[in-house]
Amino acid sequence: MTVLLKQYIKGWVCHSLPMMHYFFFILFFIVFFYGCASKPAPDMADQQGESVGLPQPDKQAKKQVIPKAVRDSYKMAVNELKSGRIKEATQRFEALIKTHPDLAGPYANLGRIFLKKAQYEQAEESFTEAIKRQPNKPELFNYLGIVYRQQGRFHDAKAMYENALFVDKNYAKAQLNLGILYDLYLNDYTQALEYYEKYLQSKPNDGDKVQLWVSDLKRRVK
Repeated sequence: MTVLLKQYIKGWVCHSLPMMHYFFFILFFIVFFYGCASKPAPDMADQQGESVGLPQPDKQAKKQVIPKAVRDSYKMAVNELKSGRIKEATQRFEALIKTHPDLAGPYANLGRIFLKKAQYEQAEESFTEAIKRQPNKPELFNYLGIVYRQQGRFHDAKAMYENALFVDKNYAKAQLNLGILYDLYLNDYTQALEYYEKYLQSKPNDGDKVQLWVSDLKRRVK
């Protein structure tokens, strides 16, 4: 009887272990997947490419006359950039800078190219020059903030995102980037919540992932 009982227990354990392993694997997968989904990816803030156009003249300012040939060349460079013809776009933007160094657009889009190539010093220089020429564009400060974040200069990045919001307090991309910066890099979850919620107010139909991060943060700050 004892022998039979031992054999039964041994057989039950042998057959049950694979099922137990399977159960714990599924449990681990669910926890791991949920944890990843409830945290922003470090590079999510970078996936928001937008070309910077030529300046539109202010109605109260002296009109800036940009020749049609320059506008056409700029448009071609932007289209080349969008289609992945990076070399051609770079050459065209550089040529525009030589002939029209007062324009912000070529500098800004060169900055985008350098940022994508992880050439952060050149990107910083290009965005800085663009800001000097067109300081009323929040996207320029936002891009420079991304450059600083990639370099680990988190407080400089914070300042640039805040500058973007000073120019336009409803600029959603800077709100999102500030939320991610506070969440992942500065470990200030209260501030992260504030900017995530501002982003959700600005983009109520585009915030499923951010809403998940907000729910996770609210659990952590309790």
